[in-house]
Amino acid sequence: MSMSNEDICEELYRHLSEFLDREMTDDLQAKFDAHLVACVSCRSLCRTMKGTVDMVHDLGGTAVPCDCLARLRSRVLRGAGPSGS
Repeated sequence: MSMSNEDICEELYRHLSEFLDREMTDDLQAKFDAHLVACVSCRSLCRTMKGTVDMVHDLGGTAVPCDCLARLRSRVLRGAGPSGS
Protein backbone atom coordinates (compact mmCIF):
# COMPACT_ATOMS: atom_id res chain seq x y z
CA MET A 1 0.00 0.00 0.00
CA SER A 2 1.33 3.42 -0.96
CA MET A 3 1.64 6.16 1.65
CA SER A 4 -0.20 9.42 1.15
CA ASN A 5 1.71 12.68 1.00
CA GLU A 6 0.37 13.59 4.46
CA ASP A 7 1.58 10.25 5.86
CA ILE A 8 5.07 10.91 4.53
CA CYS A 9 4.97 14.43 6.04
CA GLU A 10 4.07 12.96 9.43
CA GLU A 11 6.79 10.33 9.15
CA LEU A 12 9.35 12.98 8.24
CA TYR A 13 8.32 15.09 11.26
CA ARG A 14 8.82 12.07 13.53
CA HIS A 15 12.28 11.41 12.09
CA LEU A 16 13.37 14.99 11.41
CA SER A 17 16.48 14.92 13.56
CA GLU A 18 17.70 11.63 12.09
CA PHE A 19 16.91 12.88 8.59
CA LEU A 20 18.86 16.10 8.99
CA ASP A 21 21.77 14.23 10.59
CA ARG A 22 21.60 11.56 7.86
CA GLU A 23 21.33 8.86 10.51
CA MET A 24 18.78 6.59 8.85
CA THR A 25 18.68 3.86 6.25
CA ASP A 26 19.53 4.83 2.70
CA ASP A 27 16.03 3.82 1.55
CA LEU A 28 14.27 6.04 4.10
CA GLN A 29 16.67 8.92 3.41
CA ALA A 30 15.97 8.60 -0.32
CA LYS A 31 12.19 8.53 0.30
CA PHE A 32 12.36 11.75 2.31
CA ASP A 33 14.73 13.40 -0.19
CA ALA A 34 12.24 12.63 -2.98
CA HIS A 35 9.35 13.90 -0.84
CA LEU A 36 11.10 17.25 -0.31
CA VAL A 37 11.18 17.85 -4.06
CA ALA A 38 7.37 18.09 -4.12
CA CYS A 39 6.47 19.21 -0.58
CA VAL A 40 7.02 22.91 0.07
CA SER A 41 5.93 22.61 3.70
CA CYS A 42 8.43 19.88 4.59
CA ARG A 43 11.16 21.60 2.60
CA SER A 44 10.57 24.80 4.58
CA LEU A 45 10.54 22.90 7.88
CA CYS A 46 13.83 21.17 7.08
CA ARG A 47 15.46 24.41 5.95
CA THR A 48 14.31 26.24 9.09
CA MET A 49 15.36 23.45 11.44
CA LYS A 50 18.75 23.11 9.77
CA GLY A 51 19.27 26.87 10.02
CA THR A 52 18.38 26.77 13.71
CA VAL A 53 20.77 23.89 14.36
CA ASP A 54 23.54 25.69 12.45
CA MET A 55 23.00 28.87 14.50
CA VAL A 56 23.18 26.91 17.75
CA HIS A 57 26.41 25.24 16.63
CA ASP A 58 27.82 28.68 15.81
CA LEU A 59 27.25 29.78 19.41
CA GLY A 60 30.19 27.65 20.44
CA GLY A 61 30.77 26.19 23.87
CA THR A 62 27.77 27.61 25.70
CA ALA A 63 26.31 24.67 27.61
CA VAL A 64 22.55 24.20 27.71
CA PRO A 65 21.07 22.04 30.48
CA CYS A 66 19.93 18.63 29.19
CA ASP A 67 16.38 19.09 30.47
CA CYS A 68 16.11 22.35 28.53
CA LEU A 69 17.23 20.65 25.31
CA ALA A 70 14.72 17.83 25.81
CA ARG A 71 11.86 20.30 26.39
CA LEU A 72 12.89 22.38 23.36
CA ARG A 73 13.09 19.33 21.08
CA SER A 74 9.70 18.13 22.31
CA ARG A 75 8.09 21.52 21.67
CA VAL A 76 9.63 21.84 18.22
CA LEU A 77 8.39 18.39 17.24
CA ARG A 78 4.90 19.18 18.62
CA GLY A 79 4.86 22.62 17.03
CA ALA A 80 4.00 24.19 20.38
CA GLY A 81 4.76 27.74 21.41
CA PRO A 82 6.80 28.76 24.47
CA SER A 83 3.85 28.27 26.83
CA GLY A 84 3.50 24.64 25.78
CA SER A 85 0.08 25.22 24.23
